[in-house]
Amino acid sequence: MGAFDHVHVSRVRCIGSIGAIFVTACAYLAVPTPMRVRANVSISAIDPTGRIAAGDKHTCAIALNNIIWCWGDNQFSQLGSAVFPDTESLVPIQTTSLPGSRIAHRIAAGANHTCVLATDGTVWCWGQNGNGNLGDGSFLNQGDPVQVVLDGTATMIAAGGSTTCAALSDNSLKCWGKGSSGQIGNGAALLSNGTPVSTSLVPDSFTVAHIEIGTTHSCAISVAGAAWCWGQSTFGRLGTTASSNAVTPTATASLGGTASKVAAGGTHTCALLTNETISCFGNNNMGQLGQALATASSSTPTLVTLAAAATHVTAGSQFTCTLLSTAVVHCFGDNASGQLGSGSSGAARESPGAVTGLTGTVVDVVAGASHACAVMSTGQVRCWGKNDLGQLGISTQTDSTIGTAIATLNVVPTTTTTTTTTTTTPTTTTTTTVAPTTTTAGSTTSSMVATSTTTTVAPVAVAVVNAAPKVVPLIHPMAMRRGSKVSAAKLAASVSMTIPKRSVGTMRISITKGKQYCAFVGTSLKAVRAGKCTIVVIFLPKKGRSVLRSNTLTVKS
Repeated sequence: MGAFDHVHVSRVRCIGSIGAIFVTACAYLAVPTPMRVRANVSISAIDPTGRIAAGDKHTCAIALNNIIWCWGDNQFSQLGSAVFPDTESLVPIQTTSLPGSRIAHRIAAGANHTCVLATDGTVWCWGQNGNGNLGDGSFLNQGDPVQVVLDGTATMIAAGGSTTCAALSDNSLKCWGKGSSGQIGNGAALLSNGTPVSTSLVPDSFTVAHIEIGTTHSCAISVAGAAWCWGQSTFGRLGTTASSNAVTPTATASLGGTASKVAAGGTHTCALLTNETISCFGNNNMGQLGQALATASSSTPTLVTLAAAATHVTAGSQFTCTLLSTAVVHCFGDNASGQLGSGSSGAARESPGAVTGLTGTVVDVVAGASHACAVMSTGQVRCWGKNDLGQLGISTQTDSTIGTAIATLNVVPTTTTTTTTTTTTPTTTTTTTVAPTTTTAGSTTSSMVATSTTTTVAPVAVAVVNAAPKVVPLIHPMAMRRGSKVSAAKLAASVSMTIPKRSVGTMRISITKGKQYCAFVGTSLKAVRAGKCTIVVIFLPKKGRSVLRSNTLTVKS
């Protein structure tokens, strides 16, 4: 039989989704090899971001099994369980399930209320409702999730202060709740509005790519990368020199580049630019703009000096945190309660510094009023800062100046691996089988049709992912036509990573920026519309350090 007398089978299991329909695909690559081997690897094409939200003094997260858990202050029932007393919880408690077996997809928190976007495009809220924050038409606090009265399907949500907004599939923007400073953006200063109203989008072609709500102001990034803000204008938090509140979206001063995300804090705003820098404006009384304290405030967006490229930004009441491309978190601003995670509390600091206690790879970070939480690549949640009402979820009411893990909580969906051992005659065959999986969203049940193909290929070698490369890996930027697709294997190859031939760990592929331009469809990434999206490939070995690499995919019309 020549030099090869055995065949190695490497099993790859990938999970993707189409709306609320999840499909599992397994690809078997048979490659001649002179020895009997065991191998497995999992690739999870699930976005690990948007699964945790921090309010003023409470925090909520969507666990890996899609159950929602909340902890901290519950004075206004913001923990989402009508049977739980109106007292704080120092550990996560399970919220009431969404009606109709709906699945939570994204979560957002205001000062004292919480909202989730379900996979079927409905929005559900609970907690304080004195200003109509919950959008159900009433002004009564709700302990269990109630549905927002939306005339359409939501694609993203945001909450802050006592205001909530949702972008719909028809590119409209609806906001509700407190609007006394114009933060609803419908052309009037409304004390409160219990049902969603249309926000005036200027210009008419404005389409929301990302939205955030601060205490009394709102900001959005358009698909063109421009920033628009509305609401209270003091301290220059809208990025304009206006002396009066803006009741409709107003373009900020130049950010120094195009933006992809925005973070709205108590009285300041920061934008993540597509060149992976951070530009901030507004109040700087605690150094939350990353500028010297001598600069009390600024309406001019100013770049923050960072140690590495930024991939995410979040804003608290008077502090800011950013996730860097090195998978670490740096924070700056107020540190009275240890919200900078530096290992100590006290004086404010305008220079970004690393959060301690975050051993491993960080994939997401969120800030509340005076606390913050990071999601690790393993799905573990680590929080730091003020903890007077248990908002850190660590069983105490003592502030923490370092990232501290929440026991028994995991928020990143993972796949189950299967080890395969095979010995057979030397053939070289690639077989792909898609197994039908049915998931119910609301009252609708859908399923995929099973298909399979077989193709003969030439013998090839399968490279092992190098968890500690000795050379700088080649990153190959990708370009696609709108409507085309690319496989998970090719996405990994674009960052010089491949499926390992031995069972050494797990690989996850996520979209971290530009979700409006590309999306996962089954086990492939589809180019949705012209623009750029960023994918991150994370390799989590069973032993040794994890590897995180990102790439940019340009979608052409």
